[in-house]
Order: sequence, then structure tokens, then C-alpha cells
Amino acid sequence: APAAPAPAAPAPAAARPAEPARPATEAKAADANGPREGTWGAEVGSSGLDIRFPQANLLRFMSPTLALTVGGGAGLTTGDESTSALQLRLGVRRYGARPTPLRPIIGGGVIASVFSLGGQLGNETVIGAYGEVGAAYFFSPHVSLGATGELAITSESGNGQSTVNFRGSLVRMLAAVYF
Repeated sequence: APAAPAPAAPAPAAARPAEPARPATEAKAADANGPREGTWGAEVGSSGLDIRFPQANLLRFMSPTLALTVGGGAGLTTGDESTSALQLRLGVRRYGARPTPLRPIIGGGVIASVFSLGGQLGNETVIGAYGEVGAAYFFSPHVSLGATGELAITSESGNGQSTVNFRGSLVRMLAAVYF
């Protein structure tokens, strides 16, 4: 019986066909779902914990899913018992993976507020930690809209009293641009 032909040896690596390049539209779609590492962002939001005025944050993306945040808010109300407030925040925010434009958000950090309550009420200082959970929809790598809910534990002192409180806000609306 004649011998069966020997199987052909695999082609050397240099002779193998190259993997097809990822289509440009696929790469563009992945980038459209949020910022890249090194991106900066500016965010404005509705009132949050301890302050009844709009707030703003500066974001710095350490990766496509992790951002450092610094920001706060300030405001003034007038009338018989005028109130002024200043709040500062420093935190970390994690965004879900980028396969779709809608990405979950989870984050936390430290918070400090100072209130001047006017009239006989005096001043109040608030320090503590906060956490946030929500989602953001990325229309492009440069624009998103989102919402978060927040919880905080704070120590409040003023007028000779000191208390520990749990606070929360159900919905805080966010609008951001990235550059």
C-alpha cells in the first residue's frame, strides 16, 4: 500500500497572513463611550449634601474608568435670616466599563462645609465622608449627562453643640464636558 502523504508543516510566522485591522468605526464606537486616561473634565450639578446651591467638580481621569474629583459649591440667600455656605469635596469616582454609552458610577470621598446662618443662629462647620451611586450617559467622549444619589456621615459643630448625622440626597443631576 502506498504511504500517506505527510501533513504540511505550519507556515513560519512571517508567512502567516496578518490579523485584520479593527475597523475604524469599531474603534471610534469604543472611544465614543467616555474619556480616556489623562482626560480632564468639568462637571456641574444640582444641589447635593449639606448645601442647597449648585455645585461644580473638576475631574482627572487616571484611566478610562477611574477619576479623581475635586470641587464644591457656594451660595447666599438673603432676607431676615440670610445664609451663606461654602462646601469643598475631594474624592474618587469609578465608572463602569465602556462597551455602551450608559455607564454606572460609584464613588466616595471627604466633604467639608461652612455655614453662616445669620441672625442669632451663628455658624456651623460640617466635616465627613460621602458615597455616591448613579449612572452617566456619554453622548461623545466630550459630553455626558448623569444622576447620582448620595449618602454621608458627618460631624457637625456650631453654637457650642456637636452632633453626628447621616444625610442623603436621592437625585443629584450632573452635566459634564471633557477635554
